[in-house]
Amino acid sequence: MPQLECFDISSREGKLVATPNGTPLLNYHQEMMEAMIELYNATDKLNLWRESLPFFAWQGASGVTEYLLSARPLNANLIRCQKQFEAGEYDNLLVDSFLGSRKFGINEPSLKKLGFREEVKHRSALLPLVDCLNHKLDAEGFNTPLVKEQPVMRTFHMPDVETGELFVCYNLYDAVDTTLSYGFMDGACTWLSSVPVTLSISGQRLDVQGLPMRLFGPLPVAMEDIRAYMPALNRKGERQATVTKLMLCVENPYSLRRVLTYLVYQLGIAHTELVARQQVAELERQLIEKNLQWWNGLGSLTQPLPDNHAAKQLCQHSLGILNAYQEAVGM
Repeated sequence: MPQLECFDISSREGKLVATPNGTPLLNYHQEMMEAMIELYNATDKLNLWRESLPFFAWQGASGVTEYLLSARPLNANLIRCQKQFEAGEYDNLLVDSFLGSRKFGINEPSLKKLGFREEVKHRSALLPLVDCLNHKLDAEGFNTPLVKEQPVMRTFHMPDVETGELFVCYNLYDAVDTTLSYGFMDGACTWLSSVPVTLSISGQRLDVQGLPMRLFGPLPVAMEDIRAYMPALNRKGERQATVTKLMLCVENPYSLRRVLTYLVYQLGIAHTELVARQQVAELERQLIEKNLQWWNGLGSLTQPLPDNHAAKQLCQHSLGILNAYQEAVGM
């Protein structure tokens, strides 16, 4: 697993170039990095990336990329990309975003198992072979067990019946995430993460941040089946709180109401089941209304674009999920 911190990587005439920067390398790291760079260049990955990443591909669609970025305002990688774009650092943006879409973090325990003796808390690495697997939401994710005291990465999944291609689930991403961070709109995704909105109920303000972070703490047993949907909750005084995300899922439409029910009890504003149901219904109504307003705003921006433009397709896809969700729960 060649580690990115050990190389200076840049572009030269549309090709990637990697040069060791003096940071100690483990055995075979340079050979592995050279092989991966050669594969990227042979398949013209950098130019294909330029043609798909909204920062470059959507420059003719005035204001569209900036508007879409407001759906994920706290994403550190996207913040850095936007700063590079605004500063005209296009080569750095191209290379950094390309590598950022395929790097994996290695934590301190794994680094020690790999033979690092110095104090290194975290490294980012490219993964040969695994790098070639495309994303599919219903595929298996990555596993990172220790095998004979060495960290490995595995995925257990059957190849696609029709194509024979082996997929992997990168993470619980919706089509907005895959578009902004991976340069493709996942039209097969059946759920949508809310854009950042502020909800109000019973004198309580609830800010939805638009982050992917989920709750890792204890949950009631009855809620474990929707843990992936459960946001992290952070109180900010008696009358204000933030949640990292709220998800609208067509395949599991009532998951949102269950999440909202859990939140109103956690916030201490629901004292009876009847009050909880009323509060959940009002929060759900506000969430749908504000997300529809946001996506209709993008619809106005993308209206002049051709029907096959990725931004227009993303907007139609997302509005379709919102409409399908309302139908599924009888709103």
